[in-house]
Amino acid sequence: MLFNSLQFLFFFGSVFCLYYLIPHRARWVLLLLSSVYFYMCWNINYIFVILTIAVIDFSCGLVISKIEKKKSKKILLIVSLSSNLLILFFFKYYHFFQWHWNQVATILSFHGLPVLDFILPMGISFHTFQSMGYTIDVYRGKVKSEKNPFRFILYVLFFPQLVAGPIERGGNLLPELRKRVSWSSIEIGVGLRLALWGLLKKVVLADRLTLIVDPVYNHPLNYSSWQLIIATYAFALQIYFDFSGYTDIAIGIARMLGIKLNLNFNSPYKADSLQNFWQRWHISLSTWFRDYVYFPLGGSRKGVAREFVNLFITFLLSGFWHGASLTFIIWGAWHGAGLIIEKKIKNSFAVCVPSLIKNILVFHFVLLGWVWFRAQSIHDAFSIFKNIFSLKFSSRGFIGIDFTEILFAFFVSSIILFIEFRNLKPENIYTAKARWSYCILLVACIYLFGIFHNKQFLYFQF
Repeated sequence: MLFNSLQFLFFFGSVFCLYYLIPHRARWVLLLLSSVYFYMCWNINYIFVILTIAVIDFSCGLVISKIEKKKSKKILLIVSLSSNLLILFFFKYYHFFQWHWNQVATILSFHGLPVLDFILPMGISFHTFQSMGYTIDVYRGKVKSEKNPFRFILYVLFFPQLVAGPIERGGNLLPELRKRVSWSSIEIGVGLRLALWGLLKKVVLADRLTLIVDPVYNHPLNYSSWQLIIATYAFALQIYFDFSGYTDIAIGIARMLGIKLNLNFNSPYKADSLQNFWQRWHISLSTWFRDYVYFPLGGSRKGVAREFVNLFITFLLSGFWHGASLTFIIWGAWHGAGLIIEKKIKNSFAVCVPSLIKNILVFHFVLLGWVWFRAQSIHDAFSIFKNIFSLKFSSRGFIGIDFTEILFAFFVSSIILFIEFRNLKPENIYTAKARWSYCILLVACIYLFGIFHNKQFLYFQF
């Protein structure tokens, strides 16, 4: 069930109406049942994978909070983390390791691993990290353990952010799920406007840009330099509008239910440094890796050389988190190396280079990284770079795409980015007339210019 489908509109409309009709004490039960149903609409079997993760982490968290011995607590933490990572490894990375292992096995003439037929559970990386983060926080004493197993399952399964984040911490989401919510037309209106804004970014822009990106990146050898350049810029916009659009919808519909989720994007393409970019892009994941990987490795506390090693390891793992492919690992290494270089030249760079130039340089560094992120193989990525920098131009247009569609997509993208850069957010609209006009305008734009093919959100695969 996708946010950009009529099925979800009817589903959420029903949940919304029932939520405000039933007593407060029963609302979390409604949200739990709705979340289970939401996930089962995708694949009924894999709900048991999430429930297994939730039961393990709930049990470990509960026992950790009750015992005094630090060694026993650490053992339970290791049990929790190992279980989560083994489940994540099996479903997300088994095929990757099985293929590479069997290549070596063929050469060295020993037994390979069996080929297993299963698909990746939707959003497994998100709910695994959210659940692991809770156990770590309980171990560190930052969060009190949840006593109700079903409420904890709701924390892991909460449908607005279940499959693509934001990755919520127990200290934020669990109290939000417990608090008493009263009808507030202002809060509901803010949530509605934000959800419509996210839907516009998805169906009007991201799905339109997909028509430019997919043909080129699926067959890069068939296209010239200028077509690859346009497709690469288009992908930078597509992935931003697709993912930030999803999180805007998630945060918006949760807010309509009186539940506040954390900000996940903050105009990342206006960053004037790579560090600033990662403070603005996928904030919940960036801070997760910072708090649970980078800091435990030692952060910057053990000298400059160790800090650089810790940074590089963190971004390698971040790349691998995104997908079981060498291209994602290289993408992570690209950003890790970029941050290390930036830290080495930061003082002189900050003084000598104007802010606008820094914005442009950072954006294009990120842009080149997106080639690795989107390319289907290392060979394809090298072919794309080679063709782009060969500057061989062709008069042939995009197959099956009207050039006016390309112009429209980039023109509207620039308007949306300008609005977000200037921080003209939906929640900043104060008068009732302006609010209604804004909603009507968004609905009209979505209806007139949206592409309704029920396309998946890009980050569902992670």
